[in-house]
This record gives sequence, C-alpha cells and structure tokens, in this order.
Amino acid sequence: MDGLAISSAHLVGNSLGGLLALQVARDNPGRVRSLVLEDSAGLGREAAGFLRAMVLPGVGEGMARPCRGSIRRLMRILFYNPALIPSDLVEALYQERRRPGNKEALLHILRAGVTVRGVKPAMVLKDQLSSLSVPTLVMWGRQDRVFPVAHGEEAARCLPLGRLHVFEECGHWPHIERQKEFDRVLVDFLVVQEARWSQAGGSALSRG
Repeated sequence: MDGLAISSAHLVGNSLGGLLALQVARDNPGRVRSLVLEDSAGLGREAAGFLRAMVLPGVGEGMARPCRGSIRRLMRILFYNPALIPSDLVEALYQERRRPGNKEALLHILRAGVTVRGVKPAMVLKDQLSSLSVPTLVMWGRQDRVFPVAHGEEAARCLPLGRLHVFEECGHWPHIERQKEFDRVLVDFLVVQEARWSQAGGSALSRG
C-alpha cells in the first residue's frame, strides 16, 4: 500500500489471506476501511487433517509434490460439490505448483502456523477481535472442511462491527463455488462501507 501510495483500502482475504488481512486491520486500523474474512485462518485452532499432516518432515514434501492427481483430491476437500470445480482450475494450480521454490515456500508458510495439533496458538487472533473497530463481514461455507464454520460464527459474535454470511452447501472457496452469491453479498457490503467512509471524511468508522 505504501509503494502504491494507497492510504486506505477495503481488505478481502480468504484462508491464510484472511489472517493476513486481519493482522493488517489490527495493527493499522486507520488504513483499513472495511474487512472481509472469507473462511479465514486465525480464528480457531481446528484445521483440516491434511494441513496437520503436511507439517511432518517427509510427509509434507511428498504431499506438496506437483501432481495433478493430488490437486484433484485437494479440490474435492475444498469444494462441497465437486461438479462445481472449474475444469481449468486443476491445470492452473498444477502449473503454479511446478514453479521453482513453490513447494518450499508452501511448506515454510504452513509449518510456521500449523502443528500436528492444529493452528499454533500464536496465530489465533480470536481473543483480539473485541478490540477491532473496523467494520467486518465474515463469510463462510457451511461445509468448509478446512476451517469449521463455528470459527466464523464465533468471530462474528466477538467483532463489535461484525456481521456473518454463511453459504449453504459450500466449502472453503465460496468465491468460486457460490460465485454469484459471493459477489452480490460482497459488493453490497463494500458499497455501504465506502459510502460511510466518504460521509465520515475518511475518518475511522467506529463512530458511525
């Protein structure tokens, strides 16, 4: 944001991206106009078994090896309805995984935040949500098998300016599996928050 001369913005993050967006909002609330957490990490310790397995030496290296078959199996975990997996998504992810350093970076990031017991306590920010003054939309797939919907429900209750939208018959990626509904809910939220921000003259929205 500094490099692009962006003083403030609406932040939207899915999974690990949600945790990163939440950390930015916590540390720099005046620069975040609103926050959208989609099936976000960092809101509870529970995590999918395959993530916890990948932190094991050797096991993770094997699971992260570029393979179309393993990516197809991963997609069946991330999606509630496998029929909604875009036909070109597996190939796109396979090509991305083949890039030099991708596997090493993936495992480094995962092992920094997850153990075989689940998400590391230092990465769980649920207890800090009550002090967050940024308007926040929590979006979650009801059938998410990576992080349970209970994480989102509890987060929405803890956030002073939080609201929750749950996608039925949906997994970890509502932006793909429920694209039209996701876009509608997201845009409606952002339009309202941008109008409030403008009316407040760019000041913190916690007063509105």
